[in-house]
Amino acid sequence: MIDSEFDSPLERYRSLELRVEVLMSAVCAPLCKVCPTPCCRIAICREVAESSFLLAVHGAVQDFESKRGYLGASGCRLGVGRPPVCHACMCGRIPGSVADGHRRFALECLGDLVGDPGKGVWQKRHLVEALTEPDLRRVSSSTFQSL
Repeated sequence: MIDSEFDSPLERYRSLELRVEVLMSAVCAPLCKVCPTPCCRIAICREVAESSFLLAVHGAVQDFESKRGYLGASGCRLGVGRPPVCHACMCGRIPGSVADGHRRFALECLGDLVGDPGKGVWQKRHLVEALTEPDLRRVSSSTFQSL
């Protein structure tokens, strides 16, 4: 388990991810629930099980299904600890469903917010790429505290 010095930044990250998800779900969920070709891919879901950072964010390994990953009937079964690409990726149907250009731009920016705090934090790579707990422990606590 990672050191307690990471509890506060992890909690802030969880909070950010949850707030972004609530806002994005209001627009995206109705379309994603009925999508015949969901964006969710097994390779992306695997990142959750391979990243010490994402494991620390959600706190436990969730049941990974070999055919659907973490995709459930109503969307992703992970509350937090999703790969940042899951928030940033929007198919063409979603921006097209938002008539107002300013709101569409805001939605696209919102999707990028979750990935921004981890950029360049671990060996000049994204924090998601810290695959082991020792990797995660080597993250500068001052850098990590800025999350």
